[in-house]
Amino acid sequence: MEKIDMRNQYRTDDILISSYLLTKQARLVDITSDFQGHFIFIFEDQSKCEGLARDYLNNGQVPARELFARREELISQIRRRNGDRNNGRYREQR
Repeated sequence: MEKIDMRNQYRTDDILISSYLLTKQARLVDITSDFQGHFIFIFEDQSKCEGLARDYLNNGQVPARELFARREELISQIRRRNGDRNNGRYREQR
């Protein structure tokens, strides 16, 4: 695994924001979980990602198919990471 500047990371537990960031070419560096089991998506370039997240929250637009394709990729990565412990189901945390 490559070295990552921890101070320049953007972290979110929102899978749709993460999907949006991926459609905008942000670089995902890791997916981890907190002590409650919530998934945390970690991206490099905090300032870029913060700006993109603001764009998303202010009705930023990307093609729906691309957004949901990135979402499915994230879900697949989570399933691989967890050994598919939920019998193929992914439940979004609220």
